[in-house]
Amino acid sequence: MLYLKNSGDQLGNKIKDYLLDMSAAHKQVDIEKQESFISENEITIKGEVNILRYLNALKRDLEDERLLSAHACLLNPRNGEMC
Repeated sequence: MLYLKNSGDQLGNKIKDYLLDMSAAHKQVDIEKQESFISENEITIKGEVNILRYLNALKRDLEDERLLSAHACLLNPRNGEMC
Protein backbone atom coordinates (compact mmCIF):
# COMPACT_ATOMS: atom_id res chain seq x y z
CA MET A 1 0.00 0.00 0.00
CA LEU A 2 1.27 3.43 -0.88
CA TYR A 3 0.37 6.18 1.55
CA LEU A 4 0.86 9.74 0.35
CA LYS A 5 1.07 12.13 3.28
CA ASN A 6 0.87 15.90 3.40
CA SER A 7 2.75 16.88 6.56
CA GLY A 8 0.35 19.72 7.36
CA ASP A 9 -2.77 17.58 6.93
CA GLN A 10 -4.58 16.15 10.00
CA LEU A 11 -6.00 13.36 7.86
CA GLY A 12 -2.46 12.33 7.01
CA ASN A 13 -1.64 11.95 10.69
CA LYS A 14 -4.80 9.86 11.26
CA ILE A 15 -3.87 7.55 8.39
CA LYS A 16 -0.32 7.17 9.67
CA ASP A 17 -1.48 6.33 13.20
CA TYR A 18 -4.05 3.86 11.89
CA LEU A 19 -1.53 2.01 9.72
CA LEU A 20 1.05 1.86 12.49
CA ASP A 21 -1.56 0.61 14.97
CA MET A 22 -2.54 -2.20 12.57
CA SER A 23 1.09 -2.98 11.71
CA ALA A 24 0.01 -2.85 8.08
CA ALA A 25 2.78 -2.85 5.49
CA HIS A 26 2.91 0.46 3.68
CA LYS A 27 5.26 2.94 2.08
CA GLN A 28 4.92 6.61 2.97
CA VAL A 29 5.60 9.31 0.42
CA ASP A 30 5.56 12.94 1.53
CA ILE A 31 3.56 15.27 -0.72
CA GLU A 32 2.66 18.95 -0.74
CA LYS A 33 -0.32 20.99 -1.95
CA GLN A 34 -2.93 18.24 -1.78
CA GLU A 35 -4.77 16.15 0.80
CA SER A 36 -3.27 12.87 1.99
CA PHE A 37 -4.56 9.73 0.29
CA ILE A 38 -3.96 6.00 -0.15
CA SER A 39 -3.13 4.16 -3.34
CA GLU A 40 -3.27 0.38 -3.59
CA ASN A 41 -3.34 -1.88 -6.63
CA GLU A 42 -3.84 1.10 -8.96
CA ILE A 43 -6.86 2.29 -6.92
CA THR A 44 -6.75 5.71 -5.29
CA ILE A 45 -8.76 6.31 -2.12
CA LYS A 46 -9.36 9.95 -1.23
CA GLY A 47 -11.46 11.79 1.31
CA GLU A 48 -11.57 11.17 5.04
CA VAL A 49 -14.81 9.16 5.01
CA ASN A 50 -13.65 6.85 2.20
CA ILE A 51 -10.18 6.40 3.67
CA LEU A 52 -11.44 5.58 7.17
CA ARG A 53 -14.04 3.16 5.73
CA TYR A 54 -11.26 1.45 3.74
CA LEU A 55 -8.91 1.30 6.74
CA ASN A 56 -11.63 -0.15 8.98
CA ALA A 57 -12.33 -2.88 6.42
CA LEU A 58 -8.59 -3.56 6.10
CA LYS A 59 -8.27 -3.77 9.89
CA ARG A 60 -11.07 -6.36 10.07
CA ASP A 61 -9.48 -8.39 7.26
CA LEU A 62 -6.07 -8.35 8.96
CA GLU A 63 -7.60 -9.34 12.32
CA ASP A 64 -9.43 -12.26 10.70
CA GLU A 65 -6.30 -13.36 8.87
CA ARG A 66 -4.18 -13.19 12.02
CA LEU A 67 -6.80 -15.06 14.01
CA LEU A 68 -6.91 -17.88 11.47
CA SER A 69 -3.15 -18.13 11.07
CA ALA A 70 -2.58 -18.04 14.84
CA HIS A 71 -4.68 -21.19 15.22
CA ALA A 72 -3.05 -23.11 12.39
CA CYS A 73 -1.70 -26.52 13.25
CA LEU A 74 1.23 -27.91 11.32
CA LEU A 75 2.05 -31.57 10.81
CA ASN A 76 5.53 -32.95 10.59
CA PRO A 77 5.71 -34.54 7.11
CA ARG A 78 8.08 -37.26 8.34
CA ASN A 79 5.92 -38.71 11.10
CA GLY A 80 2.54 -36.94 10.93
CA GLU A 81 2.85 -35.53 14.45
CA MET A 82 1.72 -32.00 15.25
CA CYS A 83 4.51 -29.46 15.64
